[in-house]
Amino acid sequence: LSPQKAIENPYMFADTGIPLLFKAAYEFGAKKQRMRVIVAGGSQVMDQAGFFNIGNRNEIAVRKMFHRNNVFIDYKDVGGIVNRTVRIVVSNGDVWIKTSGQGEQKI
Repeated sequence: LSPQKAIENPYMFADTGIPLLFKAAYEFGAKKQRMRVIVAGGSQVMDQAGFFNIGNRNEIAVRKMFHRNNVFIDYKDVGGIVNRTVRIVVSNGDVWIKTSGQGEQKI
C-alpha cells in the first residue's frame, strides 16, 4: 500500500517483511524442510467493522507467498477481533500464543 514505508521499514508489511525473515533465518543456517511455520494474527482489532480488512488481507498475502514458495503452515490462529502475542523459546523451539481473554497455549 505504501512503497515508501516499505522501503523505510520493510518489516511493517507482510509481503516485504516475511521474505526478509526467511532470508535471515537461512543465513543463520535454517533449512526449509526442518522449519515449523506458525501463523498468528490477522485480526480486526482496530477495524472491527472490517472497513480496511487489513488482517484478512495480510493473511491472504501470507498464504499466497507461502504457496508460491512451497512453504507449508503447521499451525495457524488467525482472524477474529482479538489480539495475540507470540512467544518463542529459542532454546527449545517451544511456541506459545497468548490470545486476549483466552490465556496462553503451547503450540
